[in-house]
Parts: sequence; structure tokens; C-alpha cells
Amino acid sequence: MVTQPTLESLNITKLNSVKEGKLVELARGTEDIRKELGGEINQVTAHIFNWGDKGGNHYHKEKVEVMAVLDGEILVCLVNLKSKLQLVQTVYAGHRFTLLPNFAHALHNPNQKNAYVLEFSNLRFNPENPMNDVYKYPII
Repeated sequence: MVTQPTLESLNITKLNSVKEGKLVELARGTEDIRKELGGEINQVTAHIFNWGDKGGNHYHKEKVEVMAVLDGEILVCLVNLKSKLQLVQTVYAGHRFTLLPNFAHALHNPNQKNAYVLEFSNLRFNPENPMNDVYKYPII
């Protein structure tokens, strides 16, 4: 069975937000994020997407990424590598989504307001091999 890129495959989760969006609760403990990663949280990375910035345009064979949009909004583009089916979805502040292995992905901020995204992943960044498990796949 071929996995289709669907809203369910993105696993978009609304986060608790209080104080008019000034405080976003990512998780109560780390169990829910570890469950989505299929194991331990081995890397946490903060991303700032300025107006027009694009990121990704690649896929991973092993890495799982849980992305939490803290402020702004991000356009997420997915391609199922087997079926070539595509999904484009805007994810707003106060939501998180999951990028699975063998789904090419790209992120884009089409808005004038900066977008702030926190990434949790199951693989550690290796400065001696920064492109480990990163395979280029142009989408946008």
C-alpha cells in the first residue's frame, strides 16, 4: 500500500496557546513528541523564516521531524516519493506537524511577517557530516 500525502500524514496538532498567542505550549512533557518521533528527541533546532524564505527541498530516509509553528505561518509542501502525489498545506502558529521519512518536503514563508518554527528530530546533527540523511529534492 502506498502512503498518500494527506493532512493526516502531516499529523497537524493544535497546541495550547494563551495570552493572545504570546505563549504557546508545545507539549506537556515530551512523551507526545517522542511518540511522533518514534523514539528519543536527539536534536532541537529553532528556525526563523523571513518573508520569502524557503527551506527543505529534500527528504530523509531515517530522520523524523516534528515542527511546531510558534508565530507566523508556514506553507508546507510534501511529495510522496513512491506515488509522486503532492500536498500543499498552510500551518498556522499554535500548531505542530510531522515530516516523515521518504516524504520530500519544503517549507516557505509567503508572508511579510516572520515565522518562527521549532524542530524536534530523532537524529542528531553531525557537524562533521552535515548532509547526513539529507537527499536533495527540489519542490519549490
